[in-house]
Amino acid sequence: MIASNNKKAQLHITETIAVLFIFFILVAFGLIFYARYQQTAVQEKQEQLLASRAMDTTVKALFLPELMCTKGQAEHEDNCVDLIKLNAATPTSSPPPSPEPTTPEPTPSKPLIQQKSHFQDNSDYYFQLFSYSNVTFIQVYPTSQQWQIYNKQKIKKSSDGKQIKDWTRKEPTYFTITLRDDLAGTTPQYRYGYVIVEAYS
Repeated sequence: MIASNNKKAQLHITETIAVLFIFFILVAFGLIFYARYQQTAVQEKQEQLLASRAMDTTVKALFLPELMCTKGQAEHEDNCVDLIKLNAATPTSSPPPSPEPTTPEPTPSKPLIQQKSHFQDNSDYYFQLFSYSNVTFIQVYPTSQQWQIYNKQKIKKSSDGKQIKDWTRKEPTYFTITLRDDLAGTTPQYRYGYVIVEAYS
């Protein structure tokens, strides 16, 4: 009788352990699934936020008063960039000033000095607008040309002291624009291009 009761008790304990084991296995699978779901959801949310920031930055670049085409009493033209303003605001290169030569002998040409652009001189202000991104205007017709007005990436120092990039994703957005050239003739000429904004995260 006692042996029979012991066997039943052992059997009951074994069944309880088996049930608990299966229960904890199911809980572990549930936790793993939930963790992976949360990780995927966070990544998707980050991608959505990055895409939204890239689009917002594109809109800000399109409506920069510094570059917009105007007509009449400062009325602006939609999706139009003034080439005169764009060329004046982007970096240009010019030879450094030098004194008049005292001899008629030719002197070797001097290297060009890279001058800062309007956007580089006011980098703190434009960082508030564009954050970590790259903004480039590209003309594709009738000739190919491009102007990079802003480029700021996240960087960090490596163990050997070198600066390396500190971003893992880049979200590009494109928007078609016209570029107006008021110096091309008696009437303005319009060229075709687009603006590309790459947001870093």
